[in-house]
Amino acid sequence: MKKYAILHDVRGATLPVALAFLGIFLVLTTAVLSYVQMEIQVSRRSVADGQAFAAAEAGIAYARWRLAHAPDDFTPQTNEYRDPQGGLVGTFELTIDPRSACNGSTRVVVKGRSGAHQKRTRTVAITYGAPALTKYSYLTNSNVWFGGGELKGPVHANGGIRMDADDKSRVTSAKQTYICGAEHNCKPPTTKPGIWGMGAGGAKGLWDFPTGKIDFDTITLGLPVFQAQAIAANTYFEPSNAFGYHARLNENGTLDVFRVIEIKPKVWGYDGRTGWVETAEGIKNEVLVRTATIPEAAACGEQSLFFFDDTLWVNGATKRPVTLMTSASAIINGSLTTPASGNEGKLGSIGIIAQNDVLIPLESADTLELHAALFAQKGHLFRNYYCSDEKLNKYGYKCNKSYAPFVVRSTISRKGTMISNQIPAFTWVNSSGQIISGYRGEEGTYDTRLIFTPPPFFLKQGENRILTWEEVNE
Repeated sequence: MKKYAILHDVRGATLPVALAFLGIFLVLTTAVLSYVQMEIQVSRRSVADGQAFAAAEAGIAYARWRLAHAPDDFTPQTNEYRDPQGGLVGTFELTIDPRSACNGSTRVVVKGRSGAHQKRTRTVAITYGAPALTKYSYLTNSNVWFGGGELKGPVHANGGIRMDADDKSRVTSAKQTYICGAEHNCKPPTTKPGIWGMGAGGAKGLWDFPTGKIDFDTITLGLPVFQAQAIAANTYFEPSNAFGYHARLNENGTLDVFRVIEIKPKVWGYDGRTGWVETAEGIKNEVLVRTATIPEAAACGEQSLFFFDDTLWVNGATKRPVTLMTSASAIINGSLTTPASGNEGKLGSIGIIAQNDVLIPLESADTLELHAALFAQKGHLFRNYYCSDEKLNKYGYKCNKSYAPFVVRSTISRKGTMISNQIPAFTWVNSSGQIISGYRGEEGTYDTRLIFTPPPFFLKQGENRILTWEEVNE
């Protein structure tokens, strides 16, 4: 039998292998090219986003310039933004809202668009205006002594500060040194640094002195303007021809205004300035004059400001922004509160501005809540020194045994801003450090919300600046 050899074609066998490797190569090459293309696109988008953001920031700078030169021009505008060589970086679309009737600030929104890729945009929004005095937790034109406890929020004094509280924020004084007297328990009077005491803030670098002085004369000039504004808005109350007015805030958004026609017997107290004074502090009889509606936050305007040309007693609670001004003194005859949380808590605010004093009377609440911005323009935030031990009368004190239940109170729960031209005080101590009149304790919370949304028409200080900045997601 013959045998035949079977021959295989080797060249034909390598073709599938070559095709497989070629396919793998093409797949890898395509993947690499796709990745490179994607990276190029990402890079281009990143550059375009940067151009759009630069255009938006250029629009903000232009808006500030325009508001400085044409403060009432709120016309929308679209401009090009070019580099120093004249190349087009992008364009910006500018929108300026009219100034808020309540706080004088305006919202500026700028959409920047890339010159190379028109679909790539970035949007920046700012609030622009002068900062309100509510940026401070405490502000005074005089010397001030903060005792124990915890103190939150920025503090400034044009005088010297004895700081024995545990301060958590920046504390500034306009004084390099000052003469510490009996009001700060320095006997005999001694030269002290602008800020000194047992507070922990000094070691933490929170004490700064001397710094610029805040001119109280300048910031108190606006009262006649607000008076005229209230007359035009029908929120002005002329002299009462009685003892003054009582304004009561209600949670339903209204304000009840009463004429005080009869007062309780006057009360003797030491006011820290002129000595012993007899003051009308309590209301015995009153009649309703008017119930006004306070506008909601979205409609805040001229009718959110009430002006009283007489002594003003005030208390109550509100969910809406409101400011009460008086050409005389204000007496806090009850708590002033806004909602503690939720959207309503973000919208409600209370401002009390008195040309003279803001006083807490003898018969004040044992626990007094003050969720407000209080400003004594030419006087002080104060609770007089009261005493009930009539044995002390031989020293010239006006002590009255009927005052005994009210002389010492428990706690002031404070949330907001305290501004006092003259020395503020709610507590009196003896030479041994014992509290003998006023409030034993103070629970203070710094309301950061009032920095950007102060009570309506609350007084400002300084030049216009950017108050808030945010990038808006589209």
